[in-house]
Amino acid sequence: MNESLQTLFQCADDVQHYFRALGGANQYPGFMNWHIPAFVILVSADETGSELLPDSIWRCTEKIQGEIRSRFINIPPEPQDLADFIATTCKQVMKFKDPKESLNWLGFCESIKND
Repeated sequence: MNESLQTLFQCADDVQHYFRALGGANQYPGFMNWHIPAFVILVSADETGSELLPDSIWRCTEKIQGEIRSRFINIPPEPQDLADFIATTCKQVMKFKDPKESLNWLGFCESIKND
């Protein structure tokens, strides 16, 4: 696994810990597990907000957003790394008990593919 792809997964782990420490759905209304990789993808693309995720996720997350951006300054994710990250995440999301998670993740992937 190359460094850029490994960084994407490390960022996802860090974001998961960050959201869990704040209470997940208790802190962010409408929170779903697929928001974690989606957040990483959007922030790594230098987004500072997106209608693809609940607004509550973007508020008060400047610190973790900055941490993610700083990791990609010297080694930005290549399109193939993002594709591999998405493909691996798709396999994981499909295992969630709530089918809404999978459908929403696939909808997110379709939305960013069309951008």
